[in-house]
Amino acid sequence: MAITNIFNKDKGERSGKKTFNPSKSAARVKDAKKEGQATAKKTETTPASAGKESASIYRIIKNPHITEKATMLTQINQYVFKVCDNVNKGEIRKAVEDYYGVDVVKVRMIHIPSRTKRRGKGVAIKQGYKKAIVAVAKGQAIEVLPR
Repeated sequence: MAITNIFNKDKGERSGKKTFNPSKSAARVKDAKKEGQATAKKTETTPASAGKESASIYRIIKNPHITEKATMLTQINQYVFKVCDNVNKGEIRKAVEDYYGVDVVKVRMIHIPSRTKRRGKGVAIKQGYKKAIVAVAKGQAIEVLPR
């Protein structure tokens, strides 16, 4: 302990006593107030609900999962999306309804676990993910791939 204390420049720190500097603490309080006022001004000008909803939609739905089976499911109004790992069916339903403007009838979820793959002498890990199969009301459609 003594060896580390000899490198400190302030003698108050060598003895183990901490010195209190009121000007430094007052400056910190002023900086915190300025930051709080700056963030308050930003939130007042933009609607808080619109920003949170759009951010959560992009956080929940990562991208559409496009495979042969997924394209066959589109014929019966079911669409497959890769989603974030920690979301539930209600959040997925709300995100799809808000983003695509359709009525969701049913949501089914599948968790694909991570797997190990051999590559020569080494081992690689293929990351797992969660996907959701979303059933849409009859007469409505989602354009997953632009034509």
